Amino acid sequence: MGKGEGVHEGSVQNWMADDLNYGESSEYYWDDAKEACPAGWHLPSMEEWNELFRSVGGLEASDFERFGMTLIPPGQLKTHFWTSSFYYNSIEEKLSYYMIFQKTGVSMARTLGSTMHLSVRCVQDAPMSMPCNDATMNTAVHYNDIAVYVQVQKMIDDAIANLVSGD
Repeated sequence: MGKGEGVHEGSVQNWMADDLNYGESSEYYWDDAKEACPAGWHLPSMEEWNELFRSVGGLEASDFERFGMTLIPPGQLKTHFWTSSFYYNSIEEKLSYYMIFQKTGVSMARTLGSTMHLSVRCVQDAPMSMPCNDATMNTAVHYNDIAVYVQVQKMIDDAIANLVSGD
């Protein structure tokens, strides 16, 4: 994993606690960032970043530090992280989104991915199944950028239970 050895274990997601850093490189073009995470990990989407914000309960750097995640390197005022999310503008250019973290909050921007070197923070691939209970019901689980809602599994589990019990 490079220098990103620590892991923040969130409610549904596990994140690298530190930036990905292979050899001399700690910042990547967007196309490289999409492939930079080690096996079993991936570049997070905007939705996965939003889930992390909900998990830590805030948007300030100190909110993340309580969970052992250093987002802004010492001595710096802000940092930027790629997301895997993108869209096409009116002239069919593919623009990628990135997150801007400052001590007091987070913002989002977009750019042509080939023009900037930004940091990478990886999120662990979700297992294809997870326990379905009241705590996880209606939770979106991301598996390689495909959202699978636990509610569907809950309905299947309930249907099977009804068949077995004869209800």
